[in-house]
Amino acid sequence: MPKRTWRKLLCPFFVSLLALVDAEARAAKPSAAPGAEKRTVQFTMVVTFKITGDPAEIKLIHSIPKTIRNRQKILEITYSRRPVRVFDVAEDRYAEFLVANPKEDFEVRIQVTAQLERYGLGRAMRSDTPNKEPDPGKLKEYLAAEEYIEVDHKNIRDIAAALMQKDQMATVKACFDYTTDALDYGGYNAKSVGAVKALELHKGDCTEYADLMVALCRASRIPARVAGGYVTSWDNTPKHSWVELYTDRWGWVPFDPTCADGGSGVYAALENRYIYLNYTRNDKTLEGHHRYCYRYKRAPTVPGSVKVEDTFTVKELPPRRPQVKPRSADCEPR
Repeated sequence: MPKRTWRKLLCPFFVSLLALVDAEARAAKPSAAPGAEKRTVQFTMVVTFKITGDPAEIKLIHSIPKTIRNRQKILEITYSRRPVRVFDVAEDRYAEFLVANPKEDFEVRIQVTAQLERYGLGRAMRSDTPNKEPDPGKLKEYLAAEEYIEVDHKNIRDIAAALMQKDQMATVKACFDYTTDALDYGGYNAKSVGAVKALELHKGDCTEYADLMVALCRASRIPARVAGGYVTSWDNTPKHSWVELYTDRWGWVPFDPTCADGGSGVYAALENRYIYLNYTRNDKTLEGHHRYCYRYKRAPTVPGSVKVEDTFTVKELPPRRPQVKPRSADCEPR
């Protein structure tokens, strides 16, 4: 039995949501820029290719961030190699690189300057501009079962039915609490196991926390998706996954059950340390991988032509001052 689950299920949603959000928002830890609602960072994503054979061509497709209202504003992106194209698929953006006949090790470096904003349920409730989905018909795909998010599995259905409340946000809170109660953080694992297996193991990393909460919310008829990217402060890896839910009143709102369970976050408030790369859990563009994928052409007789490593670094920047255009002579006061 997951820890504290039935106690939470039997307790009614006594405290008003506004009071809960205000209290938890005040409890949030300060960001790397204390007291700031926005902060400017520069981060660098590097993929290093070590050539051990004679590849004819290497193709790399890498997720790149885009401006997302209330989440992040991309100020500048530079590339160490010019991409052959930058393209969008659904909500996500990618850069594609082709390197012909590489004879020595090389790297692809993507450097981004971005402004990150604080945004969670507490801030969404006080916002005059909710993040509504421009195409309501797309919400259906965020209710469906998919690999690792087994909405139709009996265990997920039964748990979701037990968690269901009359109020949508009470159901969200119940799904959030169940996820943090049912799982213990087991350390970073590059291999995904999915929501159902995570329940059996009673542990997982951020991917399993996100998969489980999304599965429970979808089974409760609440549109939900996994957000993937990086965080600007971390213990063992900057790679991170968290959750976004579509609420009737405030549109898309992010939650992070992993950090809440680890004591570095709360239900209603997220620090401005999240870098969004994508919203696609099983990314066909990346052939099912996270963040990037690559392929190479080589002669059939050449074994193991390429080895790959990736790194992520980030640094704080001073806030950018808005540029003020000088007035023309005709506009000078007389």
